[in-house]
Amino acid sequence: MVLTEPAMSAQARKDALSTLKEAMAGNDAAKAGDACRSLVASSRTAPLGQVGRWHSELKTLSGACSSRFRENLRAACESVRSTYRERALQSDSRPEEVRRKADALLLEAAKNGDLEGVKRALAYGADVHAKDEKGLTAMLHAMGEEVYFDIPVQKYPEIVDFLRERMLAEARKDTHEGL
Repeated sequence: MVLTEPAMSAQARKDALSTLKEAMAGNDAAKAGDACRSLVASSRTAPLGQVGRWHSELKTLSGACSSRFRENLRAACESVRSTYRERALQSDSRPEEVRRKADALLLEAAKNGDLEGVKRALAYGADVHAKDEKGLTAMLHAMGEEVYFDIPVQKYPEIVDFLRERMLAEARKDTHEGL
């Protein structure tokens, strides 16, 4: 995969983190949102070690901020973490590790409602039936646990539909190979 975004300098990344902290201190949601978007975009081209540190710092900030900023920071944190995992997957040449990382990327993307992330993880070789440490599959994460008026509601129906089609396609393929 070729990354086409321009690389952000180390100083510009530090400035974006500083701007984010200042915006939070000044209760400026628009400025904080801009800083988050800048960090997320630069996480695609920054050195991998720095991206891991940003994730840690964003996670710390999101736990200590007001509810006004928490959702934006949580979303930025998840985007940076997902980018980190995908880039780590691309840099690994061991098949068993690539598969393990692709499975983790799939589960995380399904949990966060990221259909494009689900598609990328499957393209990297993730198992559509992979389970997390609690035994939950990507399908179960996408279905969620939301209930309205005693009726279960799918959390991310577009991901559920996509995964269902993928599972059916695999089942058809396995059936035809067995003939």
